[in-house]
Amino acid sequence: MLRKGIAGLLAGAMVVSSLSGTVVFAEAPAEYVEPGQTVTVRYAEILYPELDEYIEAGINGMMMVENLRAALVTDFYTAGEEGLVIEPHFTFHGYRYVEIGGLKEELPLKNISMLILSSIENTATYESSNELVNRLFANVQNSQTSNFLSIPTDCPQRNERLGWTGDAQVFSTAASYNADVYNFYRNWMKTFKAEQGEDGALPTYAPCYGEYGNSTSGPLIGISWEGTIAFVSYYLYKQTGRTEIIRDNFDAMLRYMDFLASFPMEEAPHLTSKTGVLADWLSVDMTNNGMVNNAVYVYLMGIIREMAEVIGEDEAAAKYAEEYELAKAEWNEQYVDAETGVVGQDTQTSYATPLRFGVLLEENIDTAVENFVKTVENAGYTLTTGFSGTPNLLPVLTDYGYVEEAYKLFEQTEYASWLYPVTQGATSVWERWNSYTVEGGFNGNNSMNSFNHFSLGAVTEWMMAYQLGIAPAADGAGYQNFILQPTAGGTFTDVSGTFESDYGTIESGWTAEEGAMTSYHATVPANTSATLYLPITEEQANAMELPEGASFTGMEEHNSRECAVFTLVSGQYEFEI
Repeated sequence: MLRKGIAGLLAGAMVVSSLSGTVVFAEAPAEYVEPGQTVTVRYAEILYPELDEYIEAGINGMMMVENLRAALVTDFYTAGEEGLVIEPHFTFHGYRYVEIGGLKEELPLKNISMLILSSIENTATYESSNELVNRLFANVQNSQTSNFLSIPTDCPQRNERLGWTGDAQVFSTAASYNADVYNFYRNWMKTFKAEQGEDGALPTYAPCYGEYGNSTSGPLIGISWEGTIAFVSYYLYKQTGRTEIIRDNFDAMLRYMDFLASFPMEEAPHLTSKTGVLADWLSVDMTNNGMVNNAVYVYLMGIIREMAEVIGEDEAAAKYAEEYELAKAEWNEQYVDAETGVVGQDTQTSYATPLRFGVLLEENIDTAVENFVKTVENAGYTLTTGFSGTPNLLPVLTDYGYVEEAYKLFEQTEYASWLYPVTQGATSVWERWNSYTVEGGFNGNNSMNSFNHFSLGAVTEWMMAYQLGIAPAADGAGYQNFILQPTAGGTFTDVSGTFESDYGTIESGWTAEEGAMTSYHATVPANTSATLYLPITEEQANAMELPEGASFTGMEEHNSRECAVFTLVSGQYEFEI
């Protein structure tokens, strides 16, 4: 567990402000407090803004704790003869503001610091010409740090702090770029698996308790949540190449899939009727939960087949290879309009999720991609998605060659967008796209509102894997032999960053003018190799003076674009284009 001290960030009966921490450490000598005096420390994420409704109520500028609900957010301390040292040992808090009451006078700033408790340490770096995007990346890392404490919690502050599985799975690849989370997730998956019911059902959060957490008696929330048993095992395997996490959870995966299969759809027996009640949680546009979760169900069949092959489970591999094809055909028959090619409700999510998960039949893909791009254009390059659809938007646009559209969506600052909360003062990732706005305050969401939720920060996966271009090979896992697929676009003139792989630091970065790449640099660690896909012409490739260790192997279509392909052995590289 990491304990980080950040001194002097708090300002002070005495409200102090920080970024987002877990506990406060303060020293109050005898001159600041009477012996036997009770000193209180209250925590909040945000203050009531200077808006008419709060000014009229006389609470503007005060700490807003409605969104913390039943959480106990006040710590009590009793001063001794020599004063008081405030340092909680049996609790933690998620907060941005702290109020210290019961002092004779305000403490100097030097007496107060914030202690951040976390089970991980972010190691990825990212820097670009877009300062809002830089802030977004920092916000995502803030939320990961404060939520990855023993288990991946949805939020660290209100009366929840639960290991919600849907949140954890959509963010797991992004998390693995930011930090070494393999053992962290592997340990949490043991807790998740331990909660599996005798019928194979899995809980919505782990550890579980109460109605929604109980895998036996509680309602099924959705395959996008409970399917985490396979999602996380697969994603962490792809990022590390380590198979232990697959072996740990493989039997539980099969039991869960058997549970879903025992509730077939009457009209499509290879799909399931046990899809649950949630999929694209907190989306702007609604998308049918059954459609999305059955797409997830089909995808799980595919990745379980692949994982079975990796660990030598031939019988399961053969079973799910067959089931996958049958279920995929039924999904297309059920949810794709054969005449128009419209998928589901014609929303961003109804296209992005099945396209990302490879659920559409070949004959339906081109029209689906065209329709998907139209949903993005028709929304004015704003997001209409929630937890399920959002992580898939930019990868799908990029995979199919719509790079400029991806960048327009990524750099959007209007509601709803990744950068919109940043323009409203966010220093972490919020649960809602509009958890707070300068003009509207909390927009009526005073209670169901978290200002520290990492889920929508899954966009950093695209930033690392596509924008910087650091990714495992499609037909491989881990980073001994990986790919570099840097993607320039938008208003960016430069981007650079690093990822700490098991083999060492991988660096990638580029410069650009008017969306066209002008230079590229990379570091390939010792004992590794990389295949580099540069989006340049063959003429440009032949004209370049190649750095030592780089070999030009020809032109190839990659992510629907013609690219020059280079093989790189370990070393440092500079390409001038």
